[in-house]
Amino acid sequence: MPGKEPNQGGVPPPPEWKGGAPAGWYLDPEEAPRQRYWDGNAWTEDTYTEPPGDGEDARNDALVAIGWFTALFLPLIGLIIGFVLGSRGDRRGTQVAMVSIVVILIIGVIAAIALSLPKG
Repeated sequence: MPGKEPNQGGVPPPPEWKGGAPAGWYLDPEEAPRQRYWDGNAWTEDTYTEPPGDGEDARNDALVAIGWFTALFLPLIGLIIGFVLGSRGDRRGTQVAMVSIVVILIIGVIAAIALSLPKG
């Protein structure tokens, strides 16, 4: 149904609840773990099955951990990892990239100060 998002683990209303259960997504009584939309009076033909996970989240989690480490200690690599995560749609990539940029700027300021000091 447009505007309705499937939920996780909803309990289907019993068929005898005609008009008693609120409209929403529930576990399909015919084929769990698929969900079916209950319109408040009857089951509709609208179904939703969550695709099985492919480990992408676990790979991104590992890359985020590496990204944070490199953002602090090897900021150019952290910046690259941040961009990779961002291209995968992971919002944490922006954070890693921003921290990398801040660290690069701090290193640049320190280097500029050090180079401007009189030699002696």
